[in-house]
Amino acid sequence: DVLASRVDAAPCVRWGGYELRRYRDQVYLLGQQPDDMPTGVLDWQLPRSLVLPGSGGTLSVTTESGIGIRAAAVIGSALQVGFRRGGERCHPAGRRHHHALKKLFQEQGVPPWERGRIPLIFIDNELAAVTGLWVCEPYSAGPGEPGLVIHWDRTPAQP
Repeated sequence: DVLASRVDAAPCVRWGGYELRRYRDQVYLLGQQPDDMPTGVLDWQLPRSLVLPGSGGTLSVTTESGIGIRAAAVIGSALQVGFRRGGERCHPAGRRHHHALKKLFQEQGVPPWERGRIPLIFIDNELAAVTGLWVCEPYSAGPGEPGLVIHWDRTPAQP
């Protein structure tokens, strides 16, 4: 079923706690993912780490010069973490235009089953970064400017 499905399909066969998937002519054998995708928005109080729902792991932040989210953009602003709902757009730092996240994920080769689980960072309800992939303009730290680098430990948090 996985190999014979349409080229633009997202085939998935599940059995015994595993999934067999295909993306870009590659076959993936994965541990079975939960059917429910993360939803909602979480408030993040820096500098504390944030445990993501389900088995989403933990986000933490370090301060570095010239990379990440401009630290000044976060001061006095609401920092939130959400997940893809569709229609989000980002103007990645160093690129000329805004792009739909779907297109950016495709360019980067992110498999469809992972896209909805990647934490999105919002500042005052505006997309500021896609964890591990892009910082959106105007939130990108410039040369020598203090930046907040988001780290995502995908290991499920222990209760």
